[in-house]
Amino acid sequence: MDWSKTKTMFILVFLVLDVYLLTQFCYKYSKSKLEFIPDYSLEQRLKADDINYDHLPQTKEKSQFISANTRSFTSKDIQNLTDQKVTINDSNNSTISSIIKSPLALKGKMSGDSIERQLDPYVKTNLVDGNKYSFCNYDKNKKQIEYCEQYNFKTIYNNMSGHIIFYLNNKNQVTSYDQTLLNDIKVLNEEQDVLPAIQAVEALHTNGMLQPNSKVTEAELGYYTMVQLTEVQVLVPTWHLVVEHNHKQQNFFVNAFEGQVFQADNNQNKILE
Repeated sequence: MDWSKTKTMFILVFLVLDVYLLTQFCYKYSKSKLEFIPDYSLEQRLKADDINYDHLPQTKEKSQFISANTRSFTSKDIQNLTDQKVTINDSNNSTISSIIKSPLALKGKMSGDSIERQLDPYVKTNLVDGNKYSFCNYDKNKKQIEYCEQYNFKTIYNNMSGHIIFYLNNKNQVTSYDQTLLNDIKVLNEEQDVLPAIQAVEALHTNGMLQPNSKVTEAELGYYTMVQLTEVQVLVPTWHLVVEHNHKQQNFFVNAFEGQVFQADNNQNKILE
């Protein structure tokens, strides 16, 4: 046996095998690069769906869980309310109902700023603890204005036990209102970091709640009821996001600690004028 020829043959065989393996590796690597789907950033994904957002809060914020009870009103609470016909309703005396004897006329365009400017002075001086509320919604179809209770300058959203509903006639005059109020508000834990507003936007996008060509116009940190017991409710810091799409406006609420999306209230959706 000619060992030198055999050695040469083995070298050629291994060389051919190496070339084949190298070729297969290059092919698979090239194919994997073609099939690789990059993990786009949130900014890129939103841009791909033409979802815009401006002026989101950038500062890092801390907040806490709070608990609250529904306040029961007494005759003493309403004795100084003038130019009104006032009654206390519900089984636990939790609602003040009032008919305003001299209806309050709201003038000009019924925008949030205009309503707030005209109605705020009345709320602060003519309602029980009126300084605890701020304007939060106007429903053109129902002819209703909602003021929401605040805690530490943060709005308590969609809470039937902490708001005022004003009723308007066809002349945009405020003729009556119903009022409820949360009290005995307590902090339940130490302050902790809340999710940035952009992560609340991401939660909506991940859950398919942002349609293409939408715009996030507002983002505000407030509170939303997480647990409702018989007399006590637990509220969690929550991002309120306002989204515009096809000339309509929709409100969303996202848990600012964990990112869950609360069920949006259809009554909060409205057509832009």
